[in-house]
Amino acid sequence: MSAEKQSFFDGLACSWDERFYRDDEVNLRLDALAVRLDVKPGFRIIDLGCGTGIMSGRLSALAGEEGRVFSCDFSMKMLEMAKGKSLNAVSICSDAHCLPFKDKFFDRVVSFSCFPHFDDKPRVLKEANRVLRDEGVLVISHLLGSRELAKVHREVKGAVSTDRLPSKKTMLRSLVKAGFRVLEFHDEKGFYLLRARKHNGVKSCIRAFS
Repeated sequence: MSAEKQSFFDGLACSWDERFYRDDEVNLRLDALAVRLDVKPGFRIIDLGCGTGIMSGRLSALAGEEGRVFSCDFSMKMLEMAKGKSLNAVSICSDAHCLPFKDKFFDRVVSFSCFPHFDDKPRVLKEANRVLRDEGVLVISHLLGSRELAKVHREVKGAVSTDRLPSKKTMLRSLVKAGFRVLEFHDEKGFYLLRARKHNGVKSCIRAFS
């Protein structure tokens, strides 16, 4: 992630929750999304591009005292805001393209409201595969569809003006190439959810989702 983008998110950290997550309806939707991720007690989870930790706290509650959430972001200011939202979280300032974790460390890799901002998305997918245990699950999610996100980023301008989610075809091909089997894909108004299981050597399953 570029220094320009890091500075952009540092500057928004203090106002982020007030801007985007103050409504009760939004928080209810986040609660429902977290449950949908099928997190079990004892799971190790990385909240990749955690921002202010809006999802980390929910993941931590689901993983319980025996589990552990790693809140990972490139913005130190965002990480500072994230502290205290997770029961059993460790804050990690790191680039998603090169994670400081050993192979097969996590049960879940969750990227909520962040994936468009990664500069080299195929590389991030490969890193996610590397740190996931066998049969672990990657989740990419947003409370907006891809077209809505593109419009928001275009209007914001600056460091994120060209940040987009890949097209469905591109995303599915990249996932298969990175060693994932797609479990679920939704891209509609007000919602984006992609779940994929680590499954190295899988034959292409794009046809079933085309």
